[in-house]
Amino acid sequence: MTRFEAENHLSSSQNVGLFLVRRSESLLDSYVLSVLTEESVMHFVISRNGNSKFCIKGGPSFITIQELVEHYKNNALLCGIKLKRPSEKKKPVLRHLSYNTVGKWERPKEEFTLVKRIGTGHYGEVWKAIWNNSVPVAIKMLKADDTDSSNFLKEAQIMKCFQHRNLITLYAVCTRTQPLFIVIELMKHGDLLNYLRKSNGSFTIVQLIDMAVQIAAGMSYLESNCYVHLDLAARNILVGDNILCKISDFGLTKLLKGASATEISDGNFPVRWTAPEVAIKNQVSMKSDVWSFGVVLYEIITFGKIPYAGISNKMVLVELAKGYRMQCPKECPQPIYNIMKDCWNETPSQRPLFSTLKLQLEDFITNNYSPLY
Repeated sequence: MTRFEAENHLSSSQNVGLFLVRRSESLLDSYVLSVLTEESVMHFVISRNGNSKFCIKGGPSFITIQELVEHYKNNALLCGIKLKRPSEKKKPVLRHLSYNTVGKWERPKEEFTLVKRIGTGHYGEVWKAIWNNSVPVAIKMLKADDTDSSNFLKEAQIMKCFQHRNLITLYAVCTRTQPLFIVIELMKHGDLLNYLRKSNGSFTIVQLIDMAVQIAAGMSYLESNCYVHLDLAARNILVGDNILCKISDFGLTKLLKGASATEISDGNFPVRWTAPEVAIKNQVSMKSDVWSFGVVLYEIITFGKIPYAGISNKMVLVELAKGYRMQCPKECPQPIYNIMKDCWNETPSQRPLFSTLKLQLEDFITNNYSPLY
C-alpha cells in the first residue's frame, strides 16, 4: 500500500488512533506506521538499528513490530497520540465465483437466478442476479433480436485477459443457448455518472481526485498491455463500496500491439468523449484514451455535467479543429485543469501517459491536502 492509499484508507474512518503498518515505498527493509489523528494521517518510519531491532526515530527499539505497536498503544507517539486499533485490511478482489470455477468460463444458465433489471447497455439489458444462491453478480444479456453476437462475445474474450483492481472482473459466460450472458461482478452504486449526479455535490475534492486516480490506474494497466478502450466515459465506470471505481464496457476495445497508430473501419464513437483524430479520421493510437480521460476528469469535477453543453456533436468537432477547448470549470483547481488541457493536446504523442497522469493526480492530493511527516 502506498502512502497515498494509506491516507485514503484511514481517512475514510472517524476513529482517531486507527492505524496500519505498511512497507516503505522508498526505504529498503523499512516499514511505515500510518496513524489517523484528529487533523490528518501521520506517518512514522519504522527502521532497524544496529542490533537489527525495530524502532521509530527517538523511541525505544523492539525485537518485533508487534512489540513496537503494543508499546505505542500504551505510550504516546511524537504527535501525542496513542495507537488504538488496527485498520481492517481491504477486502481482496473476488476473481472467481468459487475455487471450483477457476478457468471454467462457460457456466450453465441454471446456476444463475435473475433478480431485477438494473440497466440497459449497447447490446442489451443488464440484470442483478445470484449465482448458486450465494454470490451476487451482474449479467449483461444480449438482445433477443440481435443476431450478431460476435462483438458481444469479443468483449468477454478481451475481459478474460484483464486482472486489475480498477477493471471490472469477468466471472463467466453462458453461450450455449439464447439469450447469451456475460457474467461480471456486481458494483453496488452503479455507474459513476449517475453516482456523481445523485451526490448533490457532497464529495470533497480529495474524493473526486481519488476517483480519477483509480481510473488512471486501470487505464495505465490497459496502456501497459497495449489496449485502447475507445469508450472511456463516466457512464462506463462502475462504483462499489468505499468509492471503488472500475472501468467497464469493453465492447470497442482494441489491441494495438506492434503498432503505434492504426486506422479502423468501425468508427461509431461517442463524439464528446472521443479524440478528434479518432472521430474524424478513425485513426487510433495508444494516446486516444488519454483525450477521453480529460473529458472524464471534467465530468468528475463538475459532478456529471455534459461535456460541451449547448454545442451539437457536429459543431463539437468543428470547434475542436479550430483549437477550442472547454473552459476551466468553476471550483476546479488550476493544476487539475492543466492536466485536462494536457490530455486535450492536438498532437497525440504530446499527451501524457496514464502512468504519469496517475502520479500527477496523487501528487496534487499529497502536496495540497496532506501534511509532510
